[in-house]
Order: sequence, then structure tokens, then C-alpha cells
Amino acid sequence: MDKSEASARDRSRAEGCRPDGHEDPGCGDDGARFGQLAAYPAVLEARARELKPGALSSSRQPGACVVVLDTNVVLDLYFWKDAQCRRLAEDLREGLAAPVTSAACLEELADVVSRPAFGLSAEEQLTLVRAYAQRCSIVAPQAEAPVRCRDADDQKFLEAACAAHADILYTKDKLLARAARRLSGLGLIVRTPSQREAEPA
Repeated sequence: MDKSEASARDRSRAEGCRPDGHEDPGCGDDGARFGQLAAYPAVLEARARELKPGALSSSRQPGACVVVLDTNVVLDLYFWKDAQCRRLAEDLREGLAAPVTSAACLEELADVVSRPAFGLSAEEQLTLVRAYAQRCSIVAPQAEAPVRCRDADDQKFLEAACAAHADILYTKDKLLARAARRLSGLGLIVRTPSQREAEPA
């Protein structure tokens, strides 16, 4: 479904299911539930591509900025086609941004897109998650991130970013944004797609 085709009411309902709404965290439930998701095969495919520690630098384009995207930003790119993500989408397409994710982050994405408010068929769910996963390098965090987020459901993005030694974490989540100062000490910038959009060309 294109964003232009979605009514304001539909988007409001869907956003109520998104992680920053904190209405239905979803992830953290029994792992067996994830195995029943239509998009779970994309998660398994990603697990098979997990990089060993230190291998990421050899898999990225020289000069590319390593980025981690939270679930809301992925949805803005792949589901809503949000105009505020135009520059970020260009960076990804041109190889200027090298996206990194983890199986845990993909599990959350697969869970969110399965919710009725998004109106996606099983095939569409799998296509969306697979399209994003195939664009990403996959890391397997071996340790907890040295910075804790107040929302435990968001910790997976910090751990992926730290495991990848990412340059930027793209998010619109307020709790992750509040951790920006502490994360800057690790060399990780927290920003929104709209901040990238506002930068001079």
C-alpha cells in the first residue's frame, strides 16, 4: 500500500501498533510466536548471513556511512514512502549509507507488519521484510550495549549499532533520542530522517 493511498485514519491506526506507540511491544513474547509470522523466512535467511565480529568493514563500500534504522524508519521507507525519508532513501540507493541490522530487529519488523492495521497479505509481509533484510549487512551482537535505553524493546537497535560500530542510528523514537548524548561518546550519532532531509544538498 502506498502512503498516498492510505487514509489519515488508517495511518493513525497503524501508528498505534508501531513500537513508539508503546501500546503493544510485541517483541519479547515467546519465540515460538515469531516462527509463525509470514515474514519469518526472511529472518532465517538473514541469520544465515550474520557476519563474524570485525567482518563488516570488508563488506561495505569505501566511504559509506554505517547506519542502523529502527522499525519506524524502515516502515517510513518501505511502507509509507515518506517524503521526509527521500534523502535517506537516496543515500541507501547510492551506497552512501550502508545499512546494518540484526535478527532481533528483523523479528520486530516482521511482527509489526503482520498486524491487521497495515493490511498486508502474507506475501506482502515477506516481500517487505526480505527487501529490507537483503539490503542490510547482518550483525549478531555478542554483548550488551554500554548504554541502556529506558524502553527495553529499543535496546536491540543500540546493540546492533554498537556491534556494527555504526556511525548513525536513524530513529524517531523519543527515548532513543534521549540517549543521544551518551551514545555520542561511543561515536554514534542519533538523528531523524527529517534532519537528514534538512541538510544542504
